[in-house]
Amino acid sequence: MTEVVIDSRKEEVNQQTEKVSIVKVQVEAFKKKQELNSKIEEVRQYKSSVNYKISKKTHLKEETVIQISAAKEELKVSESTLFTYEEQLKTTKKESDRTVITKKIEEVKKEIETITFSITTFQKTIDTITSELTELTSGTTIKTKEEEIKNLQKEVTTITNQACTSLNKLPLVKAEVSTTTTDDGTTTTVTSGTTTTTSSTCSPGVISGVSISGNLGGSSTTTSDISTQIIDK
Repeated sequence: MTEVVIDSRKEEVNQQTEKVSIVKVQVEAFKKKQELNSKIEEVRQYKSSVNYKISKKTHLKEETVIQISAAKEELKVSESTLFTYEEQLKTTKKESDRTVITKKIEEVKKEIETITFSITTFQKTIDTITSELTELTSGTTIKTKEEEIKNLQKEVTTITNQACTSLNKLPLVKAEVSTTTTDDGTTTTVTSGTTTTTSSTCSPGVISGVSISGNLGGSSTTTSDISTQIIDK
């Protein structure tokens, strides 16, 4: 009677723990890589948005500067008109004429008040836009986000190296122990010399090659075609 013992319970537990550890580091590396990709896309979109905002605000500032220049010219005309009416009022004796001039003076004063308010509003707009443009063009926010990317890249490099190293320890084939007991009670124990090695690129979860050496299928062989072998997970 022949009994084949795959592994002791303790070895099975150890291998299972190692497999869990390997899978865990692969998942962590994958997630960290995804986090980095998301951050890179976030910064790309932010930069695109910033450029659009700078262009839009610059255009708005230019329009406002034109408006305030026109308003200032209009204010000069109104102030000149007011001065003319006030001088006329000084030399006008007829009451009816004085009434007309006085009315015109009041109208011009209202115009000046409206124009002055517009100029003040335009100036506030220009000051606000200038401040916003200074903040946008300083690149402070972008620099902060790019620093976050650099830190993530370092983390990705570290976790990826760990993931690649762990793949090289992946137990694809377990050593087998064969125990044979004859009718006369003689017991013979044979441990197979089967070994496996794996090679991987630095891409978590990817195995680029497998080399299996030992007594597989009744003969000693070395192969990189894992599909032709029966692997006990």
